[in-house]
Amino acid sequence: KAYIGCPQVSLLGQRVDGLGMSTPEEKLRAIADLQFPDTLQKLETYLGMTGDLRHIIPWYAQKAQPLQIRKTALLRGSPLAGRPRQEWAKKTRYGHPTEEELQSFEILQNNFKTCADSKLVHWNDTRQAYIDIDASQQVGFGVVIYHTKENYDHKDPIKPPPAAETQPIMFL
Repeated sequence: KAYIGCPQVSLLGQRVDGLGMSTPEEKLRAIADLQFPDTLQKLETYLGMTGDLRHIIPWYAQKAQPLQIRKTALLRGSPLAGRPRQEWAKKTRYGHPTEEELQSFEILQNNFKTCADSKLVHWNDTRQAYIDIDASQQVGFGVVIYHTKENYDHKDPIKPPPAAETQPIMFL
């Protein structure tokens, strides 16, 4: 499909325009207003929705890790697939969340509340690009790819610019 002469379009739940890609505020607000899940099915739904937007949350995997660990624990002994698996997920209660799980949920929720004004910019090969990589044995790898802001004159291409002067292209 093609869109010609449109100032902005919605593609796969994202708003794309000449400046970059953003998630509609109503979608972010809806996620930010969710309550802590009380069943395995609701936890899976929550992690699926937030995971779909992981590109706008820096270090998403690390922030969601306690919830992912609980999901894995709740899945032990479940049927492998199909209707029995869905019924298992509906009936399996979350139980009492740990402090770490509650904190993980709150951190993710706060990220969705505060990222409403953030926008991923389009790649521009005329601007200096930077890649920040972080790695650990427990969590794995995290990557941020970004440009400096259009009017910012960064003199030292070796030293990263201040965070306030950057525009993210992608989080991995």
